[in-house]
Amino acid sequence: MKGQIPQKQLDPDVYRRFYENAEDMLFLLDLSGRFIDVNPKFAQMLGYRHEELIGKNSRNIIHPADLHSLKSFFRSVLNGKRLKGEFRFINRDGSMVWIEITEWPVYEDGKIIRIEGIARNVTERKKLEENLKKRNEMLELLFKILRHDIANNMTSAINFHDLYSEVRDEGLLDNVKRCIERTISLIKEVEKVEKSMDSKIQDLYSLRTVIEKISENYPVDVRIAGNCSVLADEAIYAVFDNLIRNSVTHGKASRIDVKIQEDRNVCIITFSDDGVGIEDEIASKIFDEGFSSSGGKGLGLYIVRKVIEKYGGEIVLDRARKKGTTFIIKLRKQA
Repeated sequence: MKGQIPQKQLDPDVYRRFYENAEDMLFLLDLSGRFIDVNPKFAQMLGYRHEELIGKNSRNIIHPADLHSLKSFFRSVLNGKRLKGEFRFINRDGSMVWIEITEWPVYEDGKIIRIEGIARNVTERKKLEENLKKRNEMLELLFKILRHDIANNMTSAINFHDLYSEVRDEGLLDNVKRCIERTISLIKEVEKVEKSMDSKIQDLYSLRTVIEKISENYPVDVRIAGNCSVLADEAIYAVFDNLIRNSVTHGKASRIDVKIQEDRNVCIITFSDDGVGIEDEIASKIFDEGFSSSGGKGLGLYIVRKVIEKYGGEIVLDRARKKGTTFIIKLRKQA
């Protein structure tokens, strides 16, 4: 018939070339989940040779946490469904890879004879999604802090001013000034943390220099032993500002000792004060979001922990110490 394109059966080699050169991961499974065949991209993405995967069950390379969901997914495909899902697989070198999989059943004489599928590496996308989630959580927390603490500071300033109008005590004006200064300091601190969330480039910061600069703002004797340069950004100042403020304001400390040591690729900071210490009843909660022993909701130790974790480090409370408070901090040092 005029206008129709003549139908021509393609040479099987054409399909084989598509299969072997595809940038997506293509695979065939038997009804127990063993690989019948995979294309070169599939083997390359997971770090295996082609022959190593043939006959291997897909369950043997799935992340243990995703094994149950993969089994459920595969059963649904065996029941005739075409499905798409995301799972973590273990690369041959032991690293974890996020894979998006689409599978469908293949029929012959009304029976399912195998499963075919196409997959893509979505590891980078999952990392971006996780980073975005963490960023949104941090922004939400910063908004709560600003809303709560600015309102409290302004309310206190108004109350001090109203009281000054009645008694004309000049000391009350100093209290008003301190309320305003606390608000300005809070806004600047939040700005540093917010900028650090968007910062991809980390520079080297001398811990001694950072702590010396911060300690100038507080009426406390800060003694520093040792030094180490760490990979960080401007939010590193917020970390030690909060720690020192916590010691002075809540711990009533008059002295802080900071011991800085190097251990291979990390800096270990022992931050100790001679204050009232932290009660055992609340020791497990001090890094929790929203926790405060004094009724406030400052940036506090939750933000300290989140920033340190952003640097790939950790902070723990030394609960063995009975006098004052001691934190052990580990941060990545100069490469």
